[in-house]
Amino acid sequence: MPVIDKHITPLDYAILQNGSITALMAVCMANDASITDDLVPGTVWAEVEGQYDQVEVRFQEITAAAEESIVKKHQTIIDFVCQNAGEIGGLFTTALLNGLSITQDVAEGAVLKVAQTQLKVINYFKTNGIDIFSSRSSSDTMSGGIGYMQIGSSFIVS
Repeated sequence: MPVIDKHITPLDYAILQNGSITALMAVCMANDASITDDLVPGTVWAEVEGQYDQVEVRFQEITAAAEESIVKKHQTIIDFVCQNAGEIGGLFTTALLNGLSITQDVAEGAVLKVAQTQLKVINYFKTNGIDIFSSRSSSDTMSGGIGYMQIGSSFIVS
């Protein structure tokens, strides 16, 4: 049984022990924990034995079929996945394919691998010229607000 040596989450533990998030629920159930618990250093956790070969084979298939796409201006990784996979379900796979975190900022122009799972949706976006983006950089916003006003000229008290 492995001993926890640092503060990690059950998700981290499942990935470290099994190489995949597929064991997360089994690990939590075996150790009477929630998926959001912090693990305390020195705690002994039970290992979960399972067949993860199928997961590895499936990931190899996904990797072989993955297409490369370019991150567009103002796209987050979630936007990129929705645009190029056709659904949010490919978020974890895309992050894993590219060695990224699902919350990591991605640079405009970066080339990332993505598994295209919903071709009808992808083709709809392409056919209709739809780009998905949700972030704006601070340089795209205009200065303004009360911090930029001057009493008597742009800020009038009546």
